[in-house]
This record gives sequence, structure tokens and C-alpha cells, in this order.
Amino acid sequence: MRWVGRRENITVFRGVVAICAVLLLFGCTMMVPKPGTSSKATGPSPASQLNEEASRAWNNGDYAQSEILYSKLVSMAGLSASQRNQGFERMVKSAYFLERYEAVLKGLDRWKNFNPDIWRQPVWLLLHAKSLEAMGRGQSFEAESYLSEVLTRNDVPADTAAIAAVELFSLFAKGKNPAGAVTVVRDAYTRMPTTEDKVRMEAWLARTLDGLDSSAFSSLETMVNEQSRFEFPQALIAFEQARRLARDYPEKRGELRQYAQLLASQGNIADRTLFIKILDGGVANLPFYGLEKPKAMAGAKKHGALKTAVILPLGGAFRELGGKVQAGVAAAEKVLQQNGTPVQVTIIDSTAPDFNQTLASLDPTIHVVGGPMHKQTFGDLVKAGALSGRVPLCFLPSLADVTEGSQAWRFFGSPEDEVAALAELAVKDYRLTRLAVLRPSDRYGTTMADLFVKAVRSRGGEVVMTGSYDPNNPASWRSVVENMVGENGQTNYDAVFVPDAWDRIDGIVPYFFYFNANHLLFLGPRLWSQALTRAAVAKRPIDVNHYRLAVFPGAYNPQSNTMESAALKSAYMEQTGGEPDFWVALGYDYLRFAVALGDIDPMSPRDRINARLAETASHFQWTMAPLQYDTSGLASQQMFLFRPSVEGMKEINKDGFYRRLETIRGQGAFPAGNLDMSTRQSAPEYSGGGNGVSVVASPPASGAMEHGAAPPVSTSLPATSSTPAMVNEPPAVNEPPTMSTGSQGTDGY
Repeated sequence: MRWVGRRENITVFRGVVAICAVLLLFGCTMMVPKPGTSSKATGPSPASQLNEEASRAWNNGDYAQSEILYSKLVSMAGLSASQRNQGFERMVKSAYFLERYEAVLKGLDRWKNFNPDIWRQPVWLLLHAKSLEAMGRGQSFEAESYLSEVLTRNDVPADTAAIAAVELFSLFAKGKNPAGAVTVVRDAYTRMPTTEDKVRMEAWLARTLDGLDSSAFSSLETMVNEQSRFEFPQALIAFEQARRLARDYPEKRGELRQYAQLLASQGNIADRTLFIKILDGGVANLPFYGLEKPKAMAGAKKHGALKTAVILPLGGAFRELGGKVQAGVAAAEKVLQQNGTPVQVTIIDSTAPDFNQTLASLDPTIHVVGGPMHKQTFGDLVKAGALSGRVPLCFLPSLADVTEGSQAWRFFGSPEDEVAALAELAVKDYRLTRLAVLRPSDRYGTTMADLFVKAVRSRGGEVVMTGSYDPNNPASWRSVVENMVGENGQTNYDAVFVPDAWDRIDGIVPYFFYFNANHLLFLGPRLWSQALTRAAVAKRPIDVNHYRLAVFPGAYNPQSNTMESAALKSAYMEQTGGEPDFWVALGYDYLRFAVALGDIDPMSPRDRINARLAETASHFQWTMAPLQYDTSGLASQQMFLFRPSVEGMKEINKDGFYRRLETIRGQGAFPAGNLDMSTRQSAPEYSGGGNGVSVVASPPASGAMEHGAAPPVSTSLPATSSTPAMVNEPPAVNEPPTMSTGSQGTDGY
């Protein structure tokens, strides 16, 4: 064995160290990552991936998938406290939206185990109470007991206590316990620590009152009297009672704002502007803590001025009408700004050469759009898809082949609304169940006659005779009327619908009087209002003796004295120096309605949009005839009813007009049912379309009219073809009028 000396050992050791150093340096160089690189791919965590997937299901309204995914997510590691709380909330809400109430209660328990103080929050309380109520199937004992227990505690935040009280108020109202309802919110209200808390509670209660059905609300009305109506909560109940009364009886709407101002000035409430805010913007714009489903793909709520656009024809044949609507919009904008409500309006001229480009570049955050007001423009926009991503409220009586309440909505009355108003008056109000139709033999006359027959039948009446005449042959009109009237003016009907323009009507109705049929109720279309404005009558007076029993519908009442109408007239007078008409009121109401409607997500489910329209319309203060929307989004308009007078059209008083009708019918007239028409052309039930039994004009028989003279009751109607025909055919149904004469454009379409 050979021992190595110390010197040799040192040399060997040094060599080994040198080699190790090289190896170590090389190894370290291999192991150190380069800047911007990673030695291991990290990627999103499983919790992050699941959270993203669950959020996507929630935002898309897929609540079944959302509940499943969030139920898994809340049990995973790697979540912050806020993420886990959000996961529990969305899991439980998803189950609630699916009406899985037992799953809601179990989920709330899981949430409370994670966050023991969560039960103090409004969302937890509402989910718990409403699920207990739903599981009770009409028996709300458990929900009432739970909420009552919450209200006895001193460690509940003010917002949660207020919501618990309002929710218990609702349960008591539904259970016909009005005294308990009033007591519980009054006691909670007095314990609210700040004025701001009371203001929020008032808003929540107003929203709740608005949502109660008539049965539940009627029990609360017993708690309001002359003294209590100025206290909380009776002041809010009294105001809601007045709103519902005005909704059912339009003639009461003029008093509603005055009553609101009285309650605000004398009421013992924290927010004295509450009632006016509801009138101007609706309850939907009040703060409210509810359990509404989120709006799919909706952005953050926008603050500041509401934005809207209006598509109008400011050139061409309809420029006068478009200009009037624009003036109404301007008047509304001024009134809203004076009341502290900012709004941004974009007017788009549909007749401009760059119309399509302007509409395509319209701010995408503008969701509610008014117009267009011409069916051709509307059809072109639909074909081009230019209205997608918007909620168009069209100024049209019909949307043709487009699905109303889904692709677009109407902000306009229809011919069906006209005949509905007339049939309701004649058949329902006056019990005249046997009626006749005398129509021009054109498309307009045929369409209106068919609609009228349907409206009469649906109300239990019948059209027992129909006549048609050539609108361009005045010499034949006498014969048509003669064939519809029996000896000495007897008829087997009590009312006759004559769907034609006033110029021709004034050459037809006098013949009924010539043949002694002076007992008839004459029903005319909305077209009559075009010739019966104050200015038109001043130029061409009418013989009111022929129209003492004549009625026609209209969508604007120039004699209205409501506060909203007065504001419109004042603003328009200051702006133009003139008096507003229907088209001005249309623009005025549109902008105010858009503000009351608020920003609305065009991607929302259609039933949600339709419900929003219906709610807003039911409480809106109109200057034109009120619009209504049903659950399908179909619009209808409650037309005013007018009579001709020497001063133009006057709104009728139904009771007074009926007394006049009865008086005249009792003066030797022959009401329906007393006449055997066998010697005349009898008329079985009308079959529609002008193809049923029809008394068609024929050349006048020799000697049919004594001396061949015009009816002596008329001083302006020649008996020959010299009677001037209408210069323009009445507009076809679903079309605005052509602006060829100065007399058109008022309350027509």
C-alpha cells in the first residue's frame, strides 16, 4: 500500500475542487431560467376556471347550470372571501329563480355556516322569507313568524329591518290583515335612525304597494281616512289608491297631480318629492331591493342623462307631420329639463340622403328609439336589420308582418282601437245591439267595416244591414240611403257606422234626415277629426242639426285641462305661438314616456320588456289618448269620443249624450225592432268583406225623390253629380295621411 504524501493530497484535492466548480457552474447555468421564461407552466387554477364557467352560465340566464357550478365552486380552495360570498349568493339565487325553494333554504344554511353574520343582510333575509312564503302555498305563517322575529332584534341593520317590515306588510295585506300591515311598517319607520333610511323605506313601500293585486290592496284602503291620509304609511296608500283610480277612469287623471301635491305638502313623510317622482318617472325608477333576475349581457347602469333617438320624416310628403312630432319632442325636453330631468335626444331624418349611415352610426348605448312613422321606412329598416339591438317604439297603427311585442312595439293607436271605442259605446254603454254599416266601396271602407263588425259581435251585438256606395258618384248616394230606410224613417237598426272622410259624410248623412230616420246614432271614424278642428270649422261651418247624434273617436283632446296638457300647451305656445294637435302630443308623450321607461336592455327576455312597458304605461300621465300594453306587448289606445259642434269637435259626456239620444228617440222616432223590412231589401247578419248582404247603389228610380230635389234639410248638398268628390282618397289603413291639403294631419294617420 502506498501512502500519498501531504503535498500530493493537496494537489489532488485542488484538482477535484476545480472540476466540481466547473460542473457546479455549468449546472447552475442550465438551471437558472432566462428572463421572461418559467421553468414550469402555471396556467389558471381549477377554481378560476370553474368560476369563469359558472359566471358565464349566470350571465346567460342558465340558472340550472349556474346552481350546479356555484355549488361546486364554494367548496373549493383558493377563493377569496368575497368570491365565496358571491358564489353562495348566485348559487342560492339560481335555485330561487328555478323555484327550488327547499334547495334555497339548504343553500342559505351553507352560506350562514361560512359567514355567520350573513343573515343580517337584506338579500339573505329576502331569499329566506320569500322561499318560506312560496313553500307555504298560500299559508304564510312561517314567513310571518320569521320576519316578526327579525323585527324584535336590536342587532339588525336599518336597511334589513326596513325590508323585513315591508315584506311583512305585504304578507299581512295579502292575508287581509290591514291593521297589522299598517302597524308593522309604522313601528319600523319610527325606529329608522336617519332621514335617509326613512326615504329608502318609503320608496320600497311604494314599489310594494304598486305590485299588490287589487284584492290585497282593497283591504288596505279601509285604513285610510281624512285624518290618517297624511301619515305614514296611509299617505302612500292614499296615493296608490288615487293612481289606480286614475288608471281605471282616465277623466280622473287631471286631479292626480294636484292630489299628489296636497299629500306631499301636508304629509308626514321624509321624501316630499316621492309622489311627483312617481308621476314623472314611474315606480320602476325608485330604489328597490328585490330579487330580480340579472339582465343578460347588460353593462353597468348608466348615470346622467337618459339617451334616446327619434326617427322622423323631416322632408318629403310627411315633413309637416314629422315637424310637429319634432316640436312635441322639443317641448317635452324643455319641460323635463325645467323639472331637473336631463335627457339627450337625437333626431334622425328618415328622408335625408345619409339616413342609413346616420342610423348605423347611432350611439349603441341608445336603446329606446321612437319611430319611424311611415310603413315603407319601417319595412326597409326591418329588412336591413337596422333596428336590432334597440327597442323601437313605432309611430304606426300596424307593424305588418313584424311580430309586435318581440321585434318591435307600437307607440300609436290602430283602426281596431277606433271601432272598439264605438262598439263599446253603442253596444255596451247604450245597449244598442242592432246596428248597420254604410261604407264606401274602397279598401278603406271595406277594412273598417270588417273590423267594426268583429268589434260589435265580440260585445254581443249584430250588424243587421250593410250598404255600400261609390265614393266617386255622389248622384247615387240618395238611392243607397233610401234603400236602407223604411217607410216614415223606420229602420231595424239603431245606429249606423259610416267609415268615410267628413267631406263625403256631409253629403250622405242629410239623406237619412230627408227620409225621416232622425233617431239613428251615427258612428264615424277618426278621419272626421281632420275636418273638425276649430280652424277647419271656422272656414267651413257645419250644420249641426244633422249631427246631434253623431260620435267619432280621436286620439287627442284639444279641450283637455289636465296639468300635463296644460304644460304641453304652454311649452308649445311659447315655442311656436300655436296650439298643439295630436302629432305634437305624440312627440311630447314619447319623450316623457321614454324617460319614465328608463334605460332598458334590448337583449332582455321579451316578457320582461313587455311587462316594463305595461307597468310604465298604466301609470303614465298622457296628453294623447292613453296607450296600454298587454303581456304580449300588443298596444291598444283608449280613444276619446267626440261629437261635431259649431266650434269643432267636443268630447262627449256619455250620460248626457245618452239622455239626448233617448229624448230624440222618444219624439216619434222608430227604434229597432219595430219595423218589418220585408218591403225593403232585408239584411241577414253581415258576413264581412263586403260580400254579405249589401245594399248597393243603383241609378235613382224615377220619382224616388219628390221633385228630384235635394233633401230640404240640407242647404249645401246638390242632388246631382256636381257635388265635389274628395280630392284625396281617405288614407289606407296602416298608412299616414298624405299631406296634400292644409286640413289634413290633425289626429289622423
